[in-house]
Amino acid sequence: MRIWLLSVVLVACVAPSDPSEVGDTEQPATATTPALALARTFVTDGPINGAVSDGSTLYLGGSFHAIGQRSGQLALVTGDTGARDKSIAELGGGAVLAVADDGSGGYFVGGDFRTAGTITTRALAHLRADGTYDPAWAESINGEVFALARDATRLYIGGSFTTVNGSHHGNFAAFDLATGALVADAPDMGNVHALAVSGSYLYYGVDNEGPPGFVARLDLPAMTASSWTVGQADGAITSLVPAGSQIYVGGTFQHLGSAAHAYVAEIDQTTAAIGSFAPAPDGGVIAMQLAGSTLYLGGQFATVGGQPRTAVAAVDASTGAVLPLQVAITATGTSPFVESLLATPSALYVGGYFDRVAAQPRKFAAAIDPTTGALLAWNARATDQVQALAARGDEVVLGGQFTCVGASARAGLAAIDLSTGRATAWAPALDDTPGSTVWALGLRSSTVWIGGTFTAIDGQPRANLAAVSTAGTGAVLPFRADTNGMVETIAPTSARLYLGGTFTTVGGTARAHLAAVDPTSGAALAWNPGFGGEVKSVVVAGPRLYAGGFGTRLGAWDVDGVAQPVPAVDGEVDELAYDGTTVYVAGFYATIGGASRNSLAATLPGTATVTTWDPAMPASRRIDALGVSAGNVYTDDTGTVRVFSKASGALETFSPRILNGAIRTFIPQTHRLLATGSFANIASVAQSNVAEFAGTP
Repeated sequence: MRIWLLSVVLVACVAPSDPSEVGDTEQPATATTPALALARTFVTDGPINGAVSDGSTLYLGGSFHAIGQRSGQLALVTGDTGARDKSIAELGGGAVLAVADDGSGGYFVGGDFRTAGTITTRALAHLRADGTYDPAWAESINGEVFALARDATRLYIGGSFTTVNGSHHGNFAAFDLATGALVADAPDMGNVHALAVSGSYLYYGVDNEGPPGFVARLDLPAMTASSWTVGQADGAITSLVPAGSQIYVGGTFQHLGSAAHAYVAEIDQTTAAIGSFAPAPDGGVIAMQLAGSTLYLGGQFATVGGQPRTAVAAVDASTGAVLPLQVAITATGTSPFVESLLATPSALYVGGYFDRVAAQPRKFAAAIDPTTGALLAWNARATDQVQALAARGDEVVLGGQFTCVGASARAGLAAIDLSTGRATAWAPALDDTPGSTVWALGLRSSTVWIGGTFTAIDGQPRANLAAVSTAGTGAVLPFRADTNGMVETIAPTSARLYLGGTFTTVGGTARAHLAAVDPTSGAALAWNPGFGGEVKSVVVAGPRLYAGGFGTRLGAWDVDGVAQPVPAVDGEVDELAYDGTTVYVAGFYATIGGASRNSLAATLPGTATVTTWDPAMPASRRIDALGVSAGNVYTDDTGTVRVFSKASGALETFSPRILNGAIRTFIPQTHRLLATGSFANIASVAQSNVAEFAGTP
């Protein structure tokens, strides 16, 4: 639960590298009431659960590890340092899974995205050499594109889809390079994960979502099935690299046809005979890259040819002998993997899922000296997986699930100077224990209170509740009020800090899910109303404290702990908001105060009834986010923003759709609406975990 500070103005969520981009509106407002348009803001690599501001600084809390300027899911960075080149238009709305050059300085991009610059397109786009997207390639593909290949006249795409631009195409399609028109008579295939053109042949690798997979080829230009066949594989084919008279095949298989070949093999392009080439990694090969006489392998393996090689290796392209290149790649809590490779004379770029290389921080992408294996200075600082790599002159094209490159490291807490739009030095660090996260922030004067599930802040023991200074780097204050359970909601006043959650003790004193402590020392105060179940939300409404959750569901008390009238609720109360006159109650219920309401109602403080306000919320919905502006009430309805008039309860037309995840917090301000939570895309833009809508909410 979050506390609403309606008097402050929020500009951005995380630091921009270019202050001129703060509030840069990039989508025109449609006919909405209120009139709001998604603005360029900044993103995190994990959920934001709490946000508060004193008017000049914005404080964020959650389980993120990096913050930065939104780049979209395709980015161009320099080849030496990894600094972002902003010259290409933004692409977003879903992951980029494949990138292929167009032969004229541009690139074809495949994946599961929805927008490319100002163009609405699904799963396929064409980035021209000048950094703009080609409107001739505005496609409608009802699935994902995993693989791209081209010859002199056509682009071939493979993936998991059944229609392209309204016509049937089973996981494979071909386009005319000059016009972008679909080519007729493309055959249906299984899920295609790899494509490669070699002369007058198109090779393709299939994963039928379980054995068997196979590698086969089409004769071009007719795209007819060839008699060339290797036989079925007992796993997926994920990578194909033609080389001379041979083609290298990588995947999750351990057998091709009747031959035992673990994860990588070499096949004769004429006879389909499987050669003796057998590097023998002990796990799947996801990506391969040929550079001269060296074949680089990327995947999820720990050894190659019996020698230690984690996620990336180099082998002799002729013999399969393992070469000396060795790099220590690790991922916290899981096995790392590499799923994209780019070899240049000076660097081997790797992308995938990892967080350290050669014991140095490198999340999702790194550059390695191809001769020595030493980690290079290049650091793209992506916020999620890098699944495609390509060269563009002396720069590198990255595609993947990330929404930002060039991010700054933060451990669950961050602050932004709203006058400059840059991250401040304030960066107290949440402990890295699995499950640690910030769920609530409270701000008053020079103190930020932090609630959640954690054991330490900046290495100092604090169990689920802490206080830090707003000054400097955010020094941990002596305040100590350890709880034995999660702190989900915080409401500070001048004399008290109210908190709710799942705890039953605060500082060793029994308190059932709801407590008040001294805001300076953390000592538990005598105020002790008790709450019969988890507290999800608290809000101060004049002289009363309202609390909502499970069990008791809804309660209110005065400063002496005396219960105040509240309407009875037949379900959960998850969110509360107060606008100075009215308390809004949201959650999952059908009746409140004896009146039928679909999980959203309004009550006047000190009464046991609800007002006549009856918003048009669909029945049987849980509301986990609630915000109130001067004229409207904002909710999240399973990924769609719903806005209701405070005067009539009518549903307003402003309703951007989140593609995945949910909003947890709405903060309406005078000239913008801020939404934070756990999502990757909003309104088909790669806006992860925070979105700012410019206008009057």
